[in-house]
Amino acid sequence: IPMVDIKDVLSFNYYTYKKPFTGSDNGKRYRIVRLEKEVQAGEGTEPEKEVVFKAFLWKDFLAFEKTPEEEILTKEFDFTPSGLEQVVDWINTTML
Repeated sequence: IPMVDIKDVLSFNYYTYKKPFTGSDNGKRYRIVRLEKEVQAGEGTEPEKEVVFKAFLWKDFLAFEKTPEEEILTKEFDFTPSGLEQVVDWINTTML
């Protein structure tokens, strides 16, 4: 069974430039992006920015933009080198 390796998804530093990465493996397509989202820290405080990896996974027959949203699985991970390893594990272990 082919598997995605951490070396297949480029280095952690690539994602600091906010460029998405897409690939495919064994009938699955995936997209990994760096995402900044606002998180409300508490009542009356300014929202804080949290940076995460957001991974998308869908069947390998349509481009990301052409795939219906309900057919795309998504999950967020910590924006760290180990978070990127968790993204790869999720891609490899998630069945579509």
